[in-house]
Amino acid sequence: MAASGAGAAGRADAARVLVAPLESDREAQRWISALREGLEKLGWNDGRNVRIDVRWGAGDAQRLRASAVELVGSKPDVIVAGGGSAVERLKQATQTIPVVFAAVSDPVGGGFVASQTAVWSCYRIQ
Repeated sequence: MAASGAGAAGRADAARVLVAPLESDREAQRWISALREGLEKLGWNDGRNVRIDVRWGAGDAQRLRASAVELVGSKPDVIVAGGGSAVERLKQATQTIPVVFAAVSDPVGGGFVASQTAVWSCYRIQ
């Protein structure tokens, strides 16, 4: 996604979100709201210059797998994942689309990143 928030060639860039819990999970709802608010603060507004599609895994491995394949097939610019189960399914579905993740207790042990240094380099200190 373009740093200016303008979108390439005037199109809305695509971001997909895959989260493991049920849609009714309050913490997951707060996480999605915080993601949207953070993107808006950076100039990314859903429907204007970015399209955000959310898929809920409902704690079901088959549903997560199917959603991961669907999201990857839509060829987004980036996928945001919440939870280790979602990241695992996305790792199985793509090696080329960037996946940004949160709420993963052991990303090194899960094989999602090579080292703890890689995890910490992703954080932005304010």
